[in-house]
Amino acid sequence: MKPIASRLARALTLGMSGLALIAGMILVAPSAADAGERMERKIRIDGRAREYTVFIPDGASGKEMPVLMAWHPGGATSEWMEENGLFHAKAGGNNFIVVYPNGFRRTFNAEVCCGLAVERGIDDIKFFRAIMSDLATVTPIKPKAYVTGFSNGAMMNYRLVCEVPEMIAAAAPFAGAAPMDNCKSGQVPIMHLNGAEDTVSLNGGERETKSKFGGTSSYLTPPTEALADIASRNGCSSSQSTVRISDIDSNCKSYSSCGNDDVLFCVIPNLGHIWPGAPESSGRLLAKLGDRFGPTRPDLNGTEAIIDFFLAH
Repeated sequence: MKPIASRLARALTLGMSGLALIAGMILVAPSAADAGERMERKIRIDGRAREYTVFIPDGASGKEMPVLMAWHPGGATSEWMEENGLFHAKAGGNNFIVVYPNGFRRTFNAEVCCGLAVERGIDDIKFFRAIMSDLATVTPIKPKAYVTGFSNGAMMNYRLVCEVPEMIAAAAPFAGAAPMDNCKSGQVPIMHLNGAEDTVSLNGGERETKSKFGGTSSYLTPPTEALADIASRNGCSSSQSTVRISDIDSNCKSYSSCGNDDVLFCVIPNLGHIWPGAPESSGRLLAKLGDRFGPTRPDLNGTEAIIDFFLAH
């Protein structure tokens, strides 16, 4: 086992300068990562134990690779996102080190909405930084991550794009948005996906969210509002064109003149607040929270559409 000083020095040489020095963050002693390995990692942040699961692809072999981080919905777990998102198992997923973060009491603090993480002020930006720093101790990674997420996890994507754009290569949130106010400057390509029958997140507005995991009343940002702010920051024009993405059966609206910092809004027909492509059974957990989440679309392949977007950026 390498001493902490050696591990921090290695993190710095991998371009992760400063991440391992965050106050209150303790990295668990790492083990060597093997190609094709699934690892369950634990770190401590501000005295709390936090976990994430990581898949090292077969082709890694010690070379520096990008990270793809998939954030689960409120009320779910990293295991749920692993089983329903399947980013590590889909075509193109082997181009990434795939990470599934686990929320605090099944939620993330996106500073809006949904559960104990926001109520207790859990620092999930620090959690993100800690994951990146911890990963750098076990396998070479690129300093910018690709992030995707569902519902509360999608809101977390927007918070990352807002607060640490220098660490985000591209984002693909599904069924959740967050305000882009007072954000750090930086251009991040983004593709937002939303079910057309999603009464939870498509139009935003004031919502009361209650569950055994906690309850809050807050304003949910409409995705069009957040995307307009990102498009302006990315230097896009206000005009839009249409891009067909067959994997999600959607004619996406794409802002013009963005260069490679694309901003897309994809509304998926006949889909509710359920991961695009997940089986009908995946909605049972969300249904337990007391709301109707609309129709499923097992025929879709939202995961591969997101992977393709990331590979293009």
